[in-house]
Amino acid sequence: MKTEPTNTRRRQKRRILRRLLPAAVAMTLIFIIAFFWLITGLFHKLRYTSARADLTDYFSISDENEIPIMLNDEYTDSFGTAKGDRYYVTMDFAAENLCDGFYYDESDDQILYTTASDTMVSGEESGDFYTDGDTVYLAVDYLQKLVNLSVKVHEGPLRLELKNSWGEIEQAKIKKTASVRVLGGPKSEILTDVPKDGVVTVMEKMDNWSKVKTEDGFIGYVENKHLKDEKKTEETPVTDVQEEEIVHNLRDHKICMGWHLVTSETANSTFDDVVSSAKYINVISPTWMRVSGVTGTVSSIGSTDYVAKAHERGLEVWALVDNFDANVDIHEVLTDTSSRRILEQNLIDESLRLGIDGINIDFESLDAATGKAFAQFIRELSVLCRQQDLVLSVDNYVPRGYTSFYDRKTQGKFADYVVIMGYDEHYAGSEEPGSVASFNFVQDGIEKTLLDVKSEQVINAIPFYTRIWTMGSSLSSEAVSMGTAKEYVNNHGISLTWDETCAQNYGEKSEGSSTQMIWMEDARSIEAKLSLMDTNSLAGVACWKLGMETPDVWDVIGAYLNR
Repeated sequence: MKTEPTNTRRRQKRRILRRLLPAAVAMTLIFIIAFFWLITGLFHKLRYTSARADLTDYFSISDENEIPIMLNDEYTDSFGTAKGDRYYVTMDFAAENLCDGFYYDESDDQILYTTASDTMVSGEESGDFYTDGDTVYLAVDYLQKLVNLSVKVHEGPLRLELKNSWGEIEQAKIKKTASVRVLGGPKSEILTDVPKDGVVTVMEKMDNWSKVKTEDGFIGYVENKHLKDEKKTEETPVTDVQEEEIVHNLRDHKICMGWHLVTSETANSTFDDVVSSAKYINVISPTWMRVSGVTGTVSSIGSTDYVAKAHERGLEVWALVDNFDANVDIHEVLTDTSSRRILEQNLIDESLRLGIDGINIDFESLDAATGKAFAQFIRELSVLCRQQDLVLSVDNYVPRGYTSFYDRKTQGKFADYVVIMGYDEHYAGSEEPGSVASFNFVQDGIEKTLLDVKSEQVINAIPFYTRIWTMGSSLSSEAVSMGTAKEYVNNHGISLTWDETCAQNYGEKSEGSSTQMIWMEDARSIEAKLSLMDTNSLAGVACWKLGMETPDVWDVIGAYLNR
């Protein structure tokens, strides 16, 4: 009979199905749940959020009086303020971004603004500025009288949109009301909404989204599908102010200036000696003038006969002015506007009396507290020099962070030439011996100065001296001329080896418990420095000081000047 096996097989199949059914149901449920979550996830991912950005957080507003500032279609890290119906920005912001030439005269509580031809004064009663602690704020409408500047004020929150640079932009209309978001993507929070046919400036276009600026001053992202009628257009610049251009009194040839150390009126008689071998200089700078009193008085040992002799030789005279009188507080002179202006006028009067061609400012060892007043001194003096056709040059240390207050950027804008004193890398008080002016030191000075000053205004000064170092129980050094250094090396049998890093001949010799070391300044080291000036297309070279050089140095200087 076949019935029993068939029934048995059927019972076995049913038992198998009963065992498999829960697993099948479980697998089906897992599939359904996974499919549900997939669909939900995709929907959630594609769904546009309606969340709106917290604009106070977005603009980093930490105080209700802070007004975000947009400059040339980008928001800055600075904030403005409002007083009544007038809006203000900090003087530092204005100087950095809009126009350089401001100085707050604390003693007289006034703002000075210097142009190419004048220094204008504004008192606090005008409302053009106000102070809050150490911060000075300038009224935006006051700035509009000085420079070409467009200003828009937006609300929600209150924002300033400033513009002082104009060009071609791309604009587009919105097809239908669209949200501008903080970032590109549907999940990014909404900054604002633009209605149908609203106009936006397209700042950057990507595959699906574009960075745009709205007419009410928001910068965010909108989907490209919302844009239409895209076109390029030229912005209309503001031309209300006829801004004065500062024209520098530059020479059409390389400058070769030699400083002549003159310590008394009788020392002017050494002119013939120092220039007899200096056959390639075209400017001589005698150390004639000094700030001698806190009221702005100037002492001078200048000589009209000296100037006449220099002119007969075809040399210009740029008289040096220093602040080396230890009894005169230069901070007090420069920060008092009355004393500063007396000083400036005294310098001009003495220059005209002597018939010189320029003034060389050599104010050393200033402190950071004097920096802004020194910059204003250069601005104001530059105006007077331009009026009298006098060249204004300013001496500077090799740039370091602790001398940044000398403000080389302002010097480059207002003065004619900015001189780098490319030496004293190691000096009498140094804790270790070393070169007076190694190649890298000079290169660093040039490159950092060129960040703030145009190359055609930069003169690099070279040393005609070196130091003989003695290392024993203590470290000491003596500054000597090139000739004296050469004699010392020969007399002491010191062997010199060219140091590629310093670009100098180096030698040392031990005698007893001490060691003498010298990094030579000679024709070869000077030639290496001059190559840096060539490479960077500088305005020329200056030399400290005439009379300390060896004759062969002039051959390499002459070659540099004629290249």
